[in-house]
Amino acid sequence: MALTAPRLGTLLSALLLPPGAVLRRLVRQLPRPVLARWDALGRTRRVPGWGGADAHDNLRLPGPRGGLPLLSYHDSFRAVLNVLLVRERSAEGVREALAAGRGWVAFELSGRSEGFRFALFEAGPGGAWLADMGAELRWRPGLELRAAAPGGAQLVLLRDGRPLARARGRLVARPPGPGVYRIEAYLGAEPFILSNAIYLRSGAAAEPP
Repeated sequence: MALTAPRLGTLLSALLLPPGAVLRRLVRQLPRPVLARWDALGRTRRVPGWGGADAHDNLRLPGPRGGLPLLSYHDSFRAVLNVLLVRERSAEGVREALAAGRGWVAFELSGRSEGFRFALFEAGPGGAWLADMGAELRWRPGLELRAAAPGGAQLVLLRDGRPLARARGRLVARPPGPGVYRIEAYLGAEPFILSNAIYLRSGAAAEPP
């Protein structure tokens, strides 16, 4: 995302604007070609997706001892961070969640993403939970995708990269067929959350959630 921002314009913004405004300039547009490639790869195999702040503290004003940093690490890591649903609080638990794609990328410049959920259930009131993000299962009728996000975020459910349903705060939709299903959430016009996908396949044996 930051790679597409003009370097000179970003430097001038860093001089004239508060840190939050500078970072919004860097993350205000999602990298659509990258996301399209991710969706395409996901049609044949699971591909966990994660973000990186690339925070090297390297935007600085000239001066002694390397100069004065314009953006702090704290601000940079609020701009792009990964949230994992771990099964145990350990290094192995973190590695397992990363490999499974069980979590989401958050852009927390305007709010905390804690409380976001995206999962697969049996359809209908009281339908049983089946799987979280990252899971690969066989599609069948009677499934239901449910998502919720804090702050009244606008939720967009995508199937193979194409919008399928939209809602504010909470979203419930029945997947019409096999596909790579994921959520994008926005606060106003700003990206807020990119979920990992739930993969619904036809024919092939599915991995357990």
